[in-house]
Amino acid sequence: MQVNKLLLWTTIMYVTLQGCIDRFPIGGEVEKAGTLVISGTITNDTSIHTLEVSTSSKLEWYAFNGLQNCYAKVIDKFGNKFYYHEDKPGKYSVTIPTNIAKVGNAFKLSIFVPGFGSYESTWEEILPCPDIDSVYYNIETHYTDNKNIVLKGIQLYADFTGIPQGNTNFMWSETETYEYHAYYPYEYYYRGRIMHVQPDYSKMVCYQTAPINYIRTLNTKNLVENRYRRYPLTYVDNRTLRLKFGYSMKVDLMSVTEDAYYYWETIRENSQESGGLYEKQPAIVHGNIVSTEHPEEKVLGYFGASARTSKRIFVKPIEGFVFNTAPYCVPFTDLSSLAYTRSGDWPIYLAMDPNLGLGIVDHACVDCTVSGGTTQKPYFWQ
Repeated sequence: MQVNKLLLWTTIMYVTLQGCIDRFPIGGEVEKAGTLVISGTITNDTSIHTLEVSTSSKLEWYAFNGLQNCYAKVIDKFGNKFYYHEDKPGKYSVTIPTNIAKVGNAFKLSIFVPGFGSYESTWEEILPCPDIDSVYYNIETHYTDNKNIVLKGIQLYADFTGIPQGNTNFMWSETETYEYHAYYPYEYYYRGRIMHVQPDYSKMVCYQTAPINYIRTLNTKNLVENRYRRYPLTYVDNRTLRLKFGYSMKVDLMSVTEDAYYYWETIRENSQESGGLYEKQPAIVHGNIVSTEHPEEKVLGYFGASARTSKRIFVKPIEGFVFNTAPYCVPFTDLSSLAYTRSGDWPIYLAMDPNLGLGIVDHACVDCTVSGGTTQKPYFWQ
């Protein structure tokens, strides 16, 4: 077995089982490659607000095609103007003081995109948003379409009580953080010959933070009371090790206008009806941004304004919780394969397993940062 094949297999298994999240275009709202996409939100809980300007790509080959040198500004209902600056291709940010980006104010985007023209959004008002009462979880069994696969995991829920006679349109977003570990210290490597150094344990514990790419909308208009109990959020199952060493979820509740609600709800329905974002092209959903020169032009994306409240939950390692993951970071002990490697393959990492002895492992098995996390413990970590 050639070492490069072994390392490729180990890498695939490690990344898959560590639960790394593939990025994809929310809603899959791609009409044709090259269609203009503009997306941004003004919220009341931060002074820095972002805007993305890009062209769509084919869904099966999604890539962020950021557009540079755009001239963009936000105007509020009092005539205040705030100008975006470009952070990197296609990604822009603007600073708006929180005493201006507040409930009751309304905002509109105006933007010039080189090669496309000038565009404006409709007005979006920041509506009141209630606090999240609680976020909690239950240990649950979930059944899949495959009768041979039964999942164990935690189902997250949230409760909130609306503001009397207040807004009834909401969106949820979630950002997870979990601790994960490399399996061996960095101690052995091959660079023409096997080298041994003092064991380095500094990259054995990492923390990964990523958004949950799932659209969740809620309308409480037809409820007897403007409140919701046991709203189901993310289900974290035992097919990854995200729950093994410590897990946290930051849950955001955002008030949205009725237009924004129907926009995101339509995208959510399309992605579900198509059987998932990678199986079938959903119907096209156009947002609230139009060309000032060619109103018939189709523009994707949405510029919104929201009040946002947040609550965080921590999940300690659960006693007796069984993970259903395949073995990985198992050293490949046939070291004769090293003789077939070239200098371009070096360094090749090895680890000393107490049962198997010295063997070849993937880089991520001795350096947790390779999987995308950081060794810096988050300030909120418990």
